[in-house]
Amino acid sequence: MGRLDGALSPVMYPRSERLSRRRWRHCQVLADHFWARFIRCYLPTLQCRQKWHGTPADLTEHSVVLVMDPQFPRALWPVGRVVKVHPGVDGHVRSIDVQVKDKVYTRPVARLIPLPVIPDTEEDEECPPVKNTPFT
Repeated sequence: MGRLDGALSPVMYPRSERLSRRRWRHCQVLADHFWARFIRCYLPTLQCRQKWHGTPADLTEHSVVLVMDPQFPRALWPVGRVVKVHPGVDGHVRSIDVQVKDKVYTRPVARLIPLPVIPDTEEDEECPPVKNTPFT
């Protein structure tokens, strides 16, 4: 976080646009602050490390995961779907084949963050279809 983001290109502004440049820099500082807090505070809550208190559920096929990669800039970690699991000697899943777009990668479970499942509600099925009738 103490370095410039390579995804943003630096721009030189004329003296007449100093206010715009200050606003742009302020927006960049706010974005840097948001992503630093997101990575430091929220992402660790998705990846539970409770190995001494209990055994977490192993990832299964068709799970959606966020692939952590320190080589990518912030907010560009790809989202993929688990294609195949590779259990270790103890029977727990240790590595996984993840499909990201049209490629399949093998990654260790420690570098994957399972994303929460968004449940399908039955309310969508219970709602009758809307009729296209003109108002009179």
